[in-house]
Amino acid sequence: MSAVRVTFGSSSPAFRFVVTMGIVNLFGDITYEGGASINGPFMATLGASAAIVSITAGLGGFLVMRFGRLRGMLPTRAAGIGPSPSSATPST
Repeated sequence: MSAVRVTFGSSSPAFRFVVTMGIVNLFGDITYEGGASINGPFMATLGASAAIVSITAGLGGFLVMRFGRLRGMLPTRAAGIGPSPSSATPST
């Protein structure tokens, strides 16, 4: 059995596209996480106490995790694609 060998010099355009999008995603994540990491110190410079900073950060993280699915579900339903609500419930 021969091993698959991937080289960057003779790679396909699809592979180069996937690698390029991975690098773009990496820089996007770095930017987002860097921006999120300065929220606490910024709020502290505005005079917020440590308790207010931690409650705000915790509540914000909770809301993002709780309602994050809606960001994908609402546009999908509005476009009329994807599963309908009636198909999500099992029939008895």
